[in-house]
Amino acid sequence: TPDSRSYGSYTLKLPISAVSASGPVMTFYLGTSDATPPATIAAVYDGLTSGSDITRTGSTSQLSANWTASSDADTGLAGYQYAIGTVSGTPGLAGWTDNGTSLYVTRTGLTLAEGTTYYFGVRAVNGVGVTSTPTWSNGQYVDTSMPESVPYVYDSTGTDIDHLNSLSRLSANWGASPSSGVTEYQYAAGTVPGGEQLQSWTSAALATSVTLTGLTLAEGTTYYVTVRAYNSVSGKYSADLSSDGQMVDVTSPTARVILSSPLTNGAFTGKLVLTEATGALAWGPRLTLTTSGGYSAPLTLTYLTGSTWTISGFVESYYSTGTASLSFRAADAAGNTGSSITSGASPAISQAITGSAGGTVRNSDGDYVTVPAGAYTGTLFVSISTAAASRSAAADSAAVTSSKIQSSDLVREFSARDLSGAEVTSFSSPLKVSLAYPDANGDGRIDGDYVSEGLAWLYYLDEAAGRWTPVSGTVRDASANTVSAQVSHFSVYSVRVADGSALSLSNLKAYPNPCDLSKVAALTMSGIPVDASDVKVHIFNSAGELVRTLSSGDGVDGVNTVTWDGRGKGGSRAASGLYIYLVKTGNYGKGKGKFFVIW
Repeated sequence: TPDSRSYGSYTLKLPISAVSASGPVMTFYLGTSDATPPATIAAVYDGLTSGSDITRTGSTSQLSANWTASSDADTGLAGYQYAIGTVSGTPGLAGWTDNGTSLYVTRTGLTLAEGTTYYFGVRAVNGVGVTSTPTWSNGQYVDTSMPESVPYVYDSTGTDIDHLNSLSRLSANWGASPSSGVTEYQYAAGTVPGGEQLQSWTSAALATSVTLTGLTLAEGTTYYVTVRAYNSVSGKYSADLSSDGQMVDVTSPTARVILSSPLTNGAFTGKLVLTEATGALAWGPRLTLTTSGGYSAPLTLTYLTGSTWTISGFVESYYSTGTASLSFRAADAAGNTGSSITSGASPAISQAITGSAGGTVRNSDGDYVTVPAGAYTGTLFVSISTAAASRSAAADSAAVTSSKIQSSDLVREFSARDLSGAEVTSFSSPLKVSLAYPDANGDGRIDGDYVSEGLAWLYYLDEAAGRWTPVSGTVRDASANTVSAQVSHFSVYSVRVADGSALSLSNLKAYPNPCDLSKVAALTMSGIPVDASDVKVHIFNSAGELVRTLSSGDGVDGVNTVTWDGRGKGGSRAASGLYIYLVKTGNYGKGKGKFFVIW
């Protein structure tokens, strides 16, 4: 810890406070007691135009200056301070004042004297508060017979821009000089502040904007517009003020994509490398993957460094095997929209798994199927996709022992095809099918429907019979929010809410009651909680004799709904009459009821 470490002859130049092992990283600068100052500022210029110096000002209330940057190799720059005086090297009008990291300043609210020269001093401040030797301007003389400078010059006819997408046209606008008696504004344009390489000084009359056309501008070159006010009575000009420049960029951004190929089922990452002249984007980049089957999905782009973005995506099981295509869009700060991918625009997708090796196929929503090794001979293309609502509509309407989850579409079709495209539905050993349900806040209830996840069960759609059938052996994983089961064939599966109006045996019911077995195939008993374990139903006649015991797989289905066909263990009909049933479970105790059977 800092308290126990010896620093020898060195001293800390930053205070140590609130140091803890779990706190933020702290940086300590060690050295002699005399810190090295930042580099001395090379030049301080009077006026606001970067790198340009004025000698006179027409204002009696404000002064401006700009300067070159300093540096500090040890602790970095914290900012700059300036002072103003009537003698170079001596602050007087304004003492040393913090200016942040800006390289220019306009000090307002001053009382300046006609005929007096004022000087700006500027010094840099490093990370430990050490200042450089001040550098002073050569002064600006207050001459109220000359107009005050315009307050700003913006590139474009509106708000200031930094980039221009034209090779023949540029614009600028400026604020009116606060001085009375201004009879015209003049402007010039060039490749440096104050320069006339593009346009020599030209009158704009009293207009405060100009658009130059018919120009020959160069890609990548920055152009500046400089403006001055003129008083024809005094015959004097204001100090010049230049815009901060607009760089010509007529080249649209392009992209290079780096992805492993082929892409296979599951999550993948890659890189997008952008080529853009200015390095500045107005929006984007955006990248979309379109499969050979026509399905499109946007990919996630996360800025990494420089001109590189990280690509993140997921190859869903239902994406077509074959050559996919990528589409790219981005617009730079100059307004050029790009869509060209110079390389990597056509990644391959391969969804094949071999039956001998097996494998797991999944979707990003958490649904998956595991094909064990040897369950199929040959190559498989497995897909998990949504099913049309019309396919399950009849079964949804007919269901009495389960209900559809309304807030989410949890019906999925599991399918597979071989290399020839023929459908594969059966396998030599069971597959593991798993469907996910939403419970984002982990409260044990299915989001939107608010039913207990303890009632979630896996069902398959028996389309021939028009009903949902519970899958025996369904396993619920509350931590992963999934229901899974071993199945022997592919079909349409769904997460549904099993009949569980109360998680006890208080709602046992046998129906129809009385039960005419000459008209119905079986008696149904419900009300056993879906998560009841080791369920056994003992049926006794009115004399107290045991007629039949039903258990899982023998009269008790996957969601603990019980059916009895009215026959004993050996298959003989039970006599018409009154029967008593006793339900025993491993975790809910016992329950009982009565029913009457006739033939």
